Amino acid sequence: ILLPTSASVWPLRKLRSVLIHEMGHIRRQDVLTQSIAYSICLVFWFIAPIWFAFAAMVREAETCCDRFVVNQGIRRTQYASYIVGLAHTSRGRLLLPCIAGTIRRKSMLMHRVKKVLSLKPTRVSSGIRGTVKLLIVCLVCLFPLAVVTCATKPAVVVANDPLYGIWLNPEYGGLRADTYARWEIFPDGRELRYINDSDPKPNCEMRDMVIAETWVDSERNRWYKGYYSQSLYPYAEEMVHVFWMRKLNATGTTLEFVGSEARYPAEMSRIGGEYFIHYKATEE
Repeated sequence: ILLPTSASVWPLRKLRSVLIHEMGHIRRQDVLTQSIAYSICLVFWFIAPIWFAFAAMVREAETCCDRFVVNQGIRRTQYASYIVGLAHTSRGRLLLPCIAGTIRRKSMLMHRVKKVLSLKPTRVSSGIRGTVKLLIVCLVCLFPLAVVTCATKPAVVVANDPLYGIWLNPEYGGLRADTYARWEIFPDGRELRYINDSDPKPNCEMRDMVIAETWVDSERNRWYKGYYSQSLYPYAEEMVHVFWMRKLNATGTTLEFVGSEARYPAEMSRIGGEYFIHYKATEE
């Protein structure tokens, strides 16, 4: 159990509360069970509900360990004040296993405090058997989805598909750093984007583009669904993962794009949507 250097001057009751909480994690074997759950999240990273389930699992583990403290006679209001105090002095890290990451949102702290204030002394099980059972149930439920996912192959798109080529929209030029006047899409999975059509170098480069599905609707519009990763110039260490869908009109002249992106590393993380419309460059 690691404690901050200031723990040497903590009041005995505060020190006891923190140690009871951390001993609760050891008793429940949370590091083991959460590591297993996190590994499952990494394998099925593309299934969003799994990450929500993992977050709920971590929050529930904190609640159980908080209940251990309340069961030992520590007043809820006093314990909640300890949590708030630690949050202010811990620079973002708050009584969580290392794999749970950094806490920066006040709403998470508020939820934790409200939960503590609502707790009442009651029996708490170690949780290891229940967690194992829950993981087994989750794996059983995920198995059919995993079979379907593993059986899915990227769509076959020929090299002369009308999606590939140069796409322009001069109105986007210089508008914002994340709007692009020129796209260049290549069959090898690369995609270059230029904020202005006259820029000598691309402002960002997509790579490893995968077209997962493609179809033609009743109006002869061509649809493409896929994903890719990109690096942002000049920040090569910053990666953006985008899931997208594109619509190409029947004449092959207008391309619409919608996507949702997540940026990494976590210090730069941002999740949001985007929409573009571009027009096929004409031969001069």
